[in-house]
Amino acid sequence: MKGMNAVRGLVNASFERLVSLAGSGSGMFLIITLASNGIFILRSYAALAFMDYRQLGLMAIVQTLVLLIGTLQFGLLNGGYRVLCSADKETTQRLNNLAYTLIGLLTLAVFMFSPLLVGDSLPGSYGWIIAMGVTAGSLTLLRTWINNQLIATHRLTQVNQLTIWSGLASLLPLLMVRDYPLESSLLSFVLQPALFVIVALIWFDDLRPKSFSLDLSLFKQVMKTGILIFLSGVLLQVNVQIERFYVVRFIGVEALGHLYISILFVSLFTIIPNALQSIFVPRIVRQYESGEGIGVNASMASILLYSIIYCLAGAVGLYAFGDLVVSLLSPKYAADLYYVKLLYPGIALFTVASSLAIVCNITLRYWPYIAAFGLGSLATGLAFGYAVAAPLTLDLAQVTMVKTSAYLLTGAGLWIGYLHIAGQMPQLRLRLVRPKPGRRGE
Repeated sequence: MKGMNAVRGLVNASFERLVSLAGSGSGMFLIITLASNGIFILRSYAALAFMDYRQLGLMAIVQTLVLLIGTLQFGLLNGGYRVLCSADKETTQRLNNLAYTLIGLLTLAVFMFSPLLVGDSLPGSYGWIIAMGVTAGSLTLLRTWINNQLIATHRLTQVNQLTIWSGLASLLPLLMVRDYPLESSLLSFVLQPALFVIVALIWFDDLRPKSFSLDLSLFKQVMKTGILIFLSGVLLQVNVQIERFYVVRFIGVEALGHLYISILFVSLFTIIPNALQSIFVPRIVRQYESGEGIGVNASMASILLYSIIYCLAGAVGLYAFGDLVVSLLSPKYAADLYYVKLLYPGIALFTVASSLAIVCNITLRYWPYIAAFGLGSLATGLAFGYAVAAPLTLDLAQVTMVKTSAYLLTGAGLWIGYLHIAGQMPQLRLRLVRPKPGRRGE
């Protein structure tokens, strides 16, 4: 009975905190994130409605290049954000100059080597696809950096305004989607981060770089904080890159188009958990550093509960209503929802485990990330390596099952990592205690 009362108290208090959060600046950030999510869905629906499978495959290649650039940022976004949170004005400007220099060099490098990623899967007339992908990736990296700068300086209102208006404006190219489906969808995809970056740099002069320089001492400071997170991100993206490389090379670009819905689903599904973590992590870090054990426990219990509820709701929506929704909106892609259903158990467990793995960010112990993502990447590499060596051509269902297994292994590794850290640090162990509702404005 006491256990049930504790669970009931935790649920009620977490709901109260969620209601309080909805009326705060952080809550508005979540609402705007949802609205941006809706804009993303509209763009994706336009692509599904008017493109064939080869065009969807080309869109997936562009998204792969965006992920590649995001993966190769060497911990700049993670480590840089931690430095920004406590940096003075001079250090902030030096860090900004360093960020733009590194992003510029990275863009140039990816432009040079990206043809090796797609190989001969693209005819010469589609070289502009690579250019669009690299441009979108660089602009997305800049948008994320600027977004971090604004959040670190508590300018959430401006983040919300930039996000929603750039998102709405990015829908304009879709007026031509019927006649030019691939071109207008790609333009819409690039336009949102482009507008966000341009308007932000016009709006805030402190966000602009004053020079381009490689500040080695500051670079070391950023890497010290961000390199392990970067390495874990690399290992996570290795799964994505290996899978898409295998499909494009051994099955074909059109086959990658059949996986577009599952790629789209993962992108959409992870937006809310990532937004929740961006809100909760700074608060939990403050509570941890000030020795508020009960506050840490309550906040972690809340984010875990939200993640579980979110994943359960996603399962109901997908398995009970997914076929109906896709059949009504894009019937020709209804069969491809099968791959999403195969993938969901892995992505759901990974999402729940990730909510506990924030202890790595709190304690700066990143080895569980490295171990868990390394395990998933190793499994993926071995599976596809065996298929190539056998030789054995996997079908798309088998490719999806490999990806699902990688997510399950990664999630299990994160869960074990949390248990290990919590075993050494009692204040991070979850207990069924009633958390205090968060203050408004947090």
